[in-house]
Amino acid sequence: MPYDIIILGGQSNAEGNGLGPTDRPYIPDERILIMRDGGKYGYEQQEDGSMKFIITEPFTFVTDIAKERVDGERICGMFALTFAKKYVESGLLDEGRKLLIIDSSAGGTGFSSHQWGVGNFLHRRLTEMMEAAIGENDRVVAFLWHQGEHDAFENADFDFDRRHDFYFDHLSATVNDVRQRVGSNDLPFIAAEFVSEWRFKEENARACDAVLSATADVCEKLGNGKLVMARDLKSNNQVIGNGDDIHFCRDALVTLGERYFDAYCEIKGSNK
Repeated sequence: MPYDIIILGGQSNAEGNGLGPTDRPYIPDERILIMRDGGKYGYEQQEDGSMKFIITEPFTFVTDIAKERVDGERICGMFALTFAKKYVESGLLDEGRKLLIIDSSAGGTGFSSHQWGVGNFLHRRLTEMMEAAIGENDRVVAFLWHQGEHDAFENADFDFDRRHDFYFDHLSATVNDVRQRVGSNDLPFIAAEFVSEWRFKEENARACDAVLSATADVCEKLGNGKLVMARDLKSNNQVIGNGDDIHFCRDALVTLGERYFDAYCEIKGSNK
């Protein structure tokens, strides 16, 4: 079965940690599949009290019908699912094809800690996922990204310009590498703003502005890119009062996925 393929990368807001109610839950569709790493990855506490990111290699990938992630008794939203649903509902998926989300996201990760970045292990995992998934009759249609919170609080000595340039260099290299591997310099690249409750805290605002300015510049200078606005979208904390101000709530992730899809349509419309 040939696939249309969405590549998803970034950290926890891409992975999907949105909690709380929504009147728009994702309903699984046998035409929409997702590939994930079936091995162990994430942070583990070390004997000295520090936290270290652990990942199992060689990587093992599992593909199944896409659905909202369940963490214990909690259902976690995911914007890529809404994007995929809109893609199918809009008639973009031709008859006889399926849609595959390559989910390479991993919470709490970034460029500063040498997790993301061309040649580093999360980027290497992404490329191996692509090699495993993409066949001769498949077509990659979009690269969706949400990341940067990690790089907004790492490198405390960076001023605005150095943080901007650091993030711009690494993100643009990542986008260019993915585009080269899929053979399309026009592959749409879409990212989004952070959760406003966390972003606009006094201690975060300047660093977040630098990272998001760099992301916007990547979208503009590399072409076929969009930075999605999210200033009106609520955090988990604002909806369920759990103190989690860095993650979009579940309902916000539905809206964010719709906005990612609208941005995709704008990019494709500009290429007609």
